[in-house]
Amino acid sequence: MKRIFYSLILTFSLLILSNVESNGQCSGCSSPYASQTATYVYNSSCSITINFCLDCSPTGHPIMKLCSITIPYNSNCYNIPIDPTFWNNIRNEMLIKAALVCGTFGPCPQRIAADIYQATCWKLENDWELGMVHIVPCDEEPGSCMQEYEVCYDGLNLNINKIGNPVVIEEGECGTYNVNIVPPPYDLFEDCFNSCY
Repeated sequence: MKRIFYSLILTFSLLILSNVESNGQCSGCSSPYASQTATYVYNSSCSITINFCLDCSPTGHPIMKLCSITIPYNSNCYNIPIDPTFWNNIRNEMLIKAALVCGTFGPCPQRIAADIYQATCWKLENDWELGMVHIVPCDEEPGSCMQEYEVCYDGLNLNINKIGNPVVIEEGECGTYNVNIVPPPYDLFEDCFNSCY
């Protein structure tokens, strides 16, 4: 009887723990999306992990949803401005990974459209245990926006062209200022900041 009781407790505990995910991962990419990671290297010495959901789509129109970004506590990663250039670089790395995974982008001039959805409002969260900071959507009213791209291969490189500005699908509760990653101990902003540039 004790064995059955302990087995039930162990099974229940494993079920609970298996559903817990860190902030650095997507909390479930529903079908047909698959969880992906990409790496953005800042100043050739700081590796930033991008977590997103990817739908390659049988029509050849990849769709991505940005989940979170993880930056290590590393002197090479200090003073990174979380500004429009940062967000554009993050999205470009997602497109490069989509090209590798989906294999749908062909030679130029034939371009394929790709969409990237993300929360409008983001915040910084410390992870002292793992030595990193996570950029995650705000808890309340994060909003949503979408940026469309035209993508093709121009020989050896991926040619990425933004189509217009991000389209705000749902307004979020956040300011429009930029944030910098500073050395620990981080004095993180409590307020959410905008990413839809």
